[in-house]
Amino acid sequence: MRPLLFISILILSLSSCSKDLDSFSLNEEIKLDYGETAKIESEDIQIEFVDVLEESRCPPKVLCIWAGLVRVKLNINGGDPVYLNLGDTPSKVTHTFDDYELTLLDVSYPSDKDFGMKEKASIRFVVREI
Repeated sequence: MRPLLFISILILSLSSCSKDLDSFSLNEEIKLDYGETAKIESEDIQIEFVDVLEESRCPPKVLCIWAGLVRVKLNINGGDPVYLNLGDTPSKVTHTFDDYELTLLDVSYPSDKDFGMKEKASIRFVVREI
């Protein structure tokens, strides 16, 4: 009975631990899955991938006349939301804050069948000092 109690306590304690944020550097390409947060420790910057607000790009293996647009929402250091776009106009792929510039490089999904499912989205971006 004691081993079962020990295992139960161990599982509960591990599940209650908060997830450590992945740490990155300036000028390093960062990839975040939906809902994840990255930090640039040397600059005291935290960036959270909050939402995919629009996904009107052409799905994989479909011929489209218009390339479309993807729009994401990020939070930087818990401040006001930041909205970035990729694709046709309006194109706002860069956001400037303090002495930094964040550039959205890509929004992708793990497979073609996951296209447009925001909970499965990943973003790639870079933060540079300006």
